[in-house]
Amino acid sequence: LGQFGRLSVPVPGNAALRVRASAVRVRGQLETVFVVEEGRARLRLVKTGKRLGDEVELLSGVEEGERVVVDGGDGLVDGQPVEIR
Repeated sequence: LGQFGRLSVPVPGNAALRVRASAVRVRGQLETVFVVEEGRARLRLVKTGKRLGDEVELLSGVEEGERVVVDGGDGLVDGQPVEIR
């Protein structure tokens, strides 16, 4: 009468982008990071995933190859000039 089954479907792996957890700013339910575009800090809303040690996955909001501010971002505002060191 009652039947039960379990199915496992493998899906292609998705290479997740990871950054230091300290790069992600949380305000209420919003998670943000700053990326550097043409020498300026740009605020991005992101969606995070798993935490792996001191790193966190970025599921959306940042593209591969973009530079994320990981140190010294506490006082940044959107559009502020920045210098990469």
